[in-house]
Amino acid sequence: MRAALRPSGFTIIELVVVLIVLAIVSAVIVSRVSSLDIRAAGQADALRSHLLHAQSRALKSGSPWGLSCSGTEYWMFTGTNPNDATKERPLPGEEAMHVVLANKGVGITAFTVIYDAYGRPETAGGVLLNANLDITVQSAGNAGSTASLSVIPETGYVQ
Repeated sequence: MRAALRPSGFTIIELVVVLIVLAIVSAVIVSRVSSLDIRAAGQADALRSHLLHAQSRALKSGSPWGLSCSGTEYWMFTGTNPNDATKERPLPGEEAMHVVLANKGVGITAFTVIYDAYGRPETAGGVLLNANLDITVQSAGNAGSTASLSVIPETGYVQ
């Protein structure tokens, strides 16, 4: 009597299950790594929108509007005093008056920019910018992930 031959190797179902598990694990790893790389760029885009919003409010109202960043948070205000809590205004797309940078996973260089009634950027002292105002956004979780913005004098264009 012959012994029954047992085929060696893996079945197609076992191979498919292993491939599915590998795909799920690699998708999780890629999403975590790529989210660190785009965090700074995403927050830089949001900050650019907030700067342009402050400029458009100044143009529309004919009075100064600005944005100030302490390095740990930033906020929008009316007038020329960024520290007057009664003049703070909500930012579009944000839940609180202050954007807390630790909650966004980024750090931003401290700055204050005030747009006059003509949309021109000024310093906190009321002096028109005479050089680019450079702002750096850096991801807290990835020291190599940075994005830069520049507020251009005279026009207030943010690039």
